[in-house]
Amino acid sequence: MVIGKRIMTYKYEFPDFDYDMPNLGNGWIDSSWHNDTCPSFEYHNGKGLTYRLWVEYTDPNIREVGGKQFTLSKYSDYDEMVQLLESDDLNEVLNYFNNLKKV
Repeated sequence: MVIGKRIMTYKYEFPDFDYDMPNLGNGWIDSSWHNDTCPSFEYHNGKGLTYRLWVEYTDPNIREVGGKQFTLSKYSDYDEMVQLLESDDLNEVLNYFNNLKKV
């Protein structure tokens, strides 16, 4: 995301974040914002759905909400949010997401 001339990234919005995000693949956009509890990344499917991957801190003791490190949610154009999967394994979440894209 770009605001003014600044590029907003998870590293900018969360300078103390303790996890280096790997490349998630084509289509994922860094949607991190400092007022959220953790960084996030969005994927727009072009059919009215947005998927958001929330990435919590590696250290469970500093996670604001607790739970697993990765959470995948789905949003519709009507702002309805459905949590799809929580896991401490990013590959599990990305495999789940890639299988959703096939349907």
